Amino acid sequence: MGITGLLSTLKSITIPAHLSNYKGLVAGVDAMGWLHRAIHCNHSKSLITFAHYQHKSDSDSMYSPPLDEKTKSFFVSYVLSRCELLTKNGLEPLLVIDGAPLPSKRLTDLKRKEDRKASYEKAVSLERRGDLKEARIHFARSLSVSLEMRKTLVDALKKKNINFIISPYEADAQLAYFSQSAIVDVVISEDGDCIPYGCSRVFFKMDNVGNGEEIQQKNLGSNEELKFANWTHDQFVSMCILSGCDYCPGVYGLGIKKAYKIVKVHRKPNKIAKAVRQLFGAAVPADFEMMFARSFLTFRHQTVYNVETRSYEMLTPANKGEDYWYWSAANAADSDSHTGMGGVEEFLGAMVDDDLAQKVVNGDIHPVEYVSWGDGTSLQADPSCGVSRDMRSYFDQICGSAAKRQQQTELENIRTEGLGSEMDPKIVQNNDDKEPQSQVDNPITSEHYSSSLVGNGFETITRCHRRKRLVANAFVRTHMGSRDAWN
Repeated sequence: MGITGLLSTLKSITIPAHLSNYKGLVAGVDAMGWLHRAIHCNHSKSLITFAHYQHKSDSDSMYSPPLDEKTKSFFVSYVLSRCELLTKNGLEPLLVIDGAPLPSKRLTDLKRKEDRKASYEKAVSLERRGDLKEARIHFARSLSVSLEMRKTLVDALKKKNINFIISPYEADAQLAYFSQSAIVDVVISEDGDCIPYGCSRVFFKMDNVGNGEEIQQKNLGSNEELKFANWTHDQFVSMCILSGCDYCPGVYGLGIKKAYKIVKVHRKPNKIAKAVRQLFGAAVPADFEMMFARSFLTFRHQTVYNVETRSYEMLTPANKGEDYWYWSAANAADSDSHTGMGGVEEFLGAMVDDDLAQKVVNGDIHPVEYVSWGDGTSLQADPSCGVSRDMRSYFDQICGSAAKRQQQTELENIRTEGLGSEMDPKIVQNNDDKEPQSQVDNPITSEHYSSSLVGNGFETITRCHRRKRLVANAFVRTHMGSRDAWN
């Protein structure tokens, strides 16, 4: 769904772009967006056939009957055509596919399931009356991108030798990890979720010839309609949650502009939540504070796959002291009974051992049940798929090339601009044992990077220090949610 109203308020920093602008780069693709679009772009009889199939069988079950070729070809061919468009323009695609359902999104998923059922029933009624044009619209709305569809896509990607990964949970978080780790240069998505997740460069609304729009994270501080100068990424995420996201029930009458004003005035999470309850009264859900906190933690700490350690980990390492209010509010004792989310770590996405993690991301086992798929064989052993690609070797290769690109860029910057003046040695020293300063009282200055995505942990890094560190280690994680404010 994305963040309600976000993209329309970022028009001043949204620029027209074409795929050819990214020639020679690695593009991380939210494959789920392409699969959804494939459903809605299809107007053939196969759409209706597939809708009947999906609603009469549990298509997420490992034991449901396999799709016939005519029914599944319409969405696979669409995705493959988009991949071909990228390669023709000189990009290397890396498709990221949703894995297991994210526990913190459970309520939204249940609501959407009910909506799809209602759309299917209306479509059937229209079909019986002979209104096929209107029926197709509602059949499309009734469809979900099931695990079976994702398995079918994985089969096709393996045949075509196209790089992919099945993320532990949501593709957005995995793409954010790839972007922050310099494994991908640009993220291609259909909605705005990648921005609060911390993707540095996002390409939206790609059409059939490669035109689209680009937003870069570093330009958020220059936005005009909603001014984010001296905002931190934490505050930006809080605004996005209040305006409406998949993890938190919306408050009637609270849109993105009102959310912006609340965050701008109150800034701190406890004060923001208190202000919402005071301003909107009975319209605010009883468990709003808990859902608000869990949504924030989901954007920061959702489980992703680390291609270097080959294991599951949090997108950003948890700091329960720094984010005490969020963790305490998220762990409300009596709220789990109706959400079904379980404990705090569990709603962010459970961890699995490294061997299972590797098989999930390769598409070799079911991402929920962690066993071979319903036909009794893993995708790796399916003869129709050819030889399964071991994505480990691919990531070894792509990490190496990304490191090389990063090193070359940083070395060239040093050659052309120099290292700048010497730093105060007090800034260089390790401040892990000190309390981080409030960026409201001490906003980042012009000698620092303007992007919020700087720092290891929450220390403030000067330009000189950051360049030296990146030359020494091109894969320093630039964590989302740094306390540094945007210029």
